[in-house]
Amino acid sequence: MPTTIPATAITQILADYVVKAKPEVIEQHVPHAIGSIARPMTERDLELKCHGLTDGILGIERSKELLALCWNLESLDEVAVVAHAGRL
Repeated sequence: MPTTIPATAITQILADYVVKAKPEVIEQHVPHAIGSIARPMTERDLELKCHGLTDGILGIERSKELLALCWNLESLDEVAVVAHAGRL
């Protein structure tokens, strides 16, 4: 039998992480954000972003392996190894 989660718990979770009590639109214009054509990311920026997105999921060592594969795509016989390296 599936576990039932009370609607109040779900509402609280959403309120804590996604929804504000009084929704509002917040806009911030960034004329030249990092990663834009005017301000491309450096190799170091890309590595930091990759680790920020993958370390908590794959672990630091697997993230390093995945990043190394990405930096060396042109030398790989098959790019499928990159997808395999990122699997959970």
